[in-house]
Amino acid sequence: MEQMNISESSVRCLNSSAWSVDSLEFEEELVIQRLEIAKRDLQHGIKMEVSGNAILQANLERKKQVLHKRRLELETLQEHLCV
Repeated sequence: MEQMNISESSVRCLNSSAWSVDSLEFEEELVIQRLEIAKRDLQHGIKMEVSGNAILQANLERKKQVLHKRRLELETLQEHLCV
């Protein structure tokens, strides 16, 4: 059986390269996880904004209706006073 002659420095280089690749993959995974967390946070923020906007829009519509009703009342009152 033939014996392979691999020097210690070659093994260290291979181990170092493997560690380097593993390290890069780990760092990439961390970046991906951070981005996914940021994405979820932004999506949650958007949902909160949409909900808040819907409440504000409903309040605005209600106030517009109240003002319109009051305007009609004032116009009616003015007509009675001018007659």
